[in-house]
Amino acid sequence: MQLRFISWFWVGFMLVLATVEVRANTTQDTGNKWNICITAVKSAERLNAIPLHLLNAISKAESGRWHTGKKANIAWPWTVNANGAGKFFDTKAEAIAEVEFLMTEGVRNIDVGCMQINLQAHANAFATIGDALDPPTNAAYGAKYLKTMYQRTNNWLKAAGGYHSMTPHLNARYRAKVGHIWNELRRLSAPEMAAATREGADDPAHDKPKTRRYRASEIDHERINRLNQHFRQRRELSANGLNGDFYNRRANARRQQIAAWRNAQARGQDLSVLAGIRQAESAKRRQRNRVAFGKQELKAVFAQRRRQQLNDWRARFDK
Repeated sequence: MQLRFISWFWVGFMLVLATVEVRANTTQDTGNKWNICITAVKSAERLNAIPLHLLNAISKAESGRWHTGKKANIAWPWTVNANGAGKFFDTKAEAIAEVEFLMTEGVRNIDVGCMQINLQAHANAFATIGDALDPPTNAAYGAKYLKTMYQRTNNWLKAAGGYHSMTPHLNARYRAKVGHIWNELRRLSAPEMAAATREGADDPAHDKPKTRRYRASEIDHERINRLNQHFRQRRELSANGLNGDFYNRRANARRQQIAAWRNAQARGQDLSVLAGIRQAESAKRRQRNRVAFGKQELKAVFAQRRRQQLNDWRARFDK
């Protein structure tokens, strides 16, 4: 009887231990998921020489999920947004299934992953849906696209606005949102960096000469505006002076065309720009048709006149 009691006690004890272990592993797995996007984004940020915390700020704006314990939005790796409605999934498999379902329903405007890459606008970015929802792959493409925007704007915050939209009011609103998150992340990281500096100050191995700190002077916007105005005046005078020379006029016109093309590239090929291009192509085509028709008509008139002259010449000799 005593032996049977001990056996049952031992079995019950092992079941309790197994339950505690499973719960501990589940809690650990769930906790680790909150760090997946942060790890992938920081790596992509470093590899692509993007300013510290900027890509992280964009990921928070794109796929931020509220963490009750930390009382903060944290980028979530398996976020799917279709036509403005976002969903957070606990696993990659669930997110893939959702995307496949949306596609079978005919939905194409779908954003996925830490960086919310749009599968319609970036149709060639990923080989499979699984690749699109792979955090390192998703973050790497997001970093690449942000750098493309930076090369176009030469300003990181403007690049962040272009990452979201080229529509001016949407661009400005998103840029302000990312700027706010970016400033907050940099503010939070400043005490950590200061603490690390203080810890190293007591270590002889870190006894290095102190670097002088310089305070940046305020920007004189009025002076900059005057300089810009004078520069534009000199450029206009120079352009006007070129009007007398045929070759310089051609070069000046070419520069203006290039500037217009760059401006169009910066603001994106919206419907109004495409409509203007199509109208210009149509007008050019009509002009070519008129010229071609005129040449054909002239040839026909010349041929008829030549036949008449030959007939008159033959008639004189036949008499």
